[in-house]
Amino acid sequence: MDTGNLFGEVVSEEFFRQLPPERQGLEAAEDAQVATAKKKEGLEVLGRLRESLTIRISGHRRSLSFRPVVLRGLSMPVNLGYDFMKKNRISVYPHRGIVDVAGTLIDLPTRRSRESGAYAVY
Repeated sequence: MDTGNLFGEVVSEEFFRQLPPERQGLEAAEDAQVATAKKKEGLEVLGRLRESLTIRISGHRRSLSFRPVVLRGLSMPVNLGYDFMKKNRISVYPHRGIVDVAGTLIDLPTRRSRESGAYAVY
């Protein structure tokens, strides 16, 4: 989750290539490139997934769906931006080490929890 991401939900090309072939359908996206924090740098847009992905956060009772744009060169598998967080009533409190997902308080992921699979996208 990235409060500074005002573009929208995105996934890396590498993450996209790991999806089952039947889920790799893309349609044209509105933008050809996404600006980054680095001046004069951008990431190439490959397209938007035709089908939604679903994320389930350990400790939260419901799944959250999104239809991301696939970016070449994205340094992380999945990045969920400000609009996704607003739509799903998600607030991040780094100083408390928690995420509030629609009233459910969940510990922020750590490197160990990410590696253990506590957070999954399918």
